[in-house]
Amino acid sequence: MTQVVRHHDPSDMVASDAGFSHAIETSAGARWLHTTGQAGWDVDGSIPRDVDAQCEIAFANIGKLLRDADMSVDNLVKLTAYVSDHSAIESYRIARDAFLRGARPASTVLVIAGFALPDMAIEVEAIAAAPARE
Repeated sequence: MTQVVRHHDPSDMVASDAGFSHAIETSAGARWLHTTGQAGWDVDGSIPRDVDAQCEIAFANIGKLLRDADMSVDNLVKLTAYVSDHSAIESYRIARDAFLRGARPASTVLVIAGFALPDMAIEVEAIAAAPARE
């Protein structure tokens, strides 16, 4: 299989030892997957009040989208997370690290004023790239 993703973590920058890469380079002709922001919505549309559960559900949903596109966490090139409070960042990081299992996409976390639905504590967008289908 053709390598599509190359990580860039120059030694003359601060170490990216928090589970991300500073930059990801993708090869020409890659297939791209851009997800809608995934919240902690369960299959029935309910949102648990527990932030840990919301984080786990959001990443489980990203996993389902990756599988549907014949991709895996190794194809992720970028995660953008929005959290409603600084206290949710640790829950996000724990769920992210468990989901990624060592994969290191570029990553951004933003603390925002709120979401469209007041029970939401987190939303995660993902971008993945994989070799073109033959």
